[in-house]
Amino acid sequence: MKKRTLVVLISNLMLTMYFQPALSQPKILSAKELQLSPKDMQGFRDAKFGMMIHWGLYSIPGKGEWVMFKQRIDTCEYAKLADQFAISLFRGNCRE
Repeated sequence: MKKRTLVVLISNLMLTMYFQPALSQPKILSAKELQLSPKDMQGFRDAKFGMMIHWGLYSIPGKGEWVMFKQRIDTCEYAKLADQFAISLFRGNCRE
């Protein structure tokens, strides 16, 4: 009985994980959509918020870093994205 219960629980867990929809990317809101006051926006700018941005082949489909795993993309198919990935388009210094 215990073995059957364990098998049923594990099966349900695996089915739940398999059929779980991919998480959607969050929407980036503008200052107007956030409804921040000019004072609050200035405080944000004064805080000198910084961000490290990294990217790879996963940025081409635009569905997150785990796209190959979540959508079960074959390794050979995923490798074909390398032909579209152009490092020459990178601008390292975006402050102009």
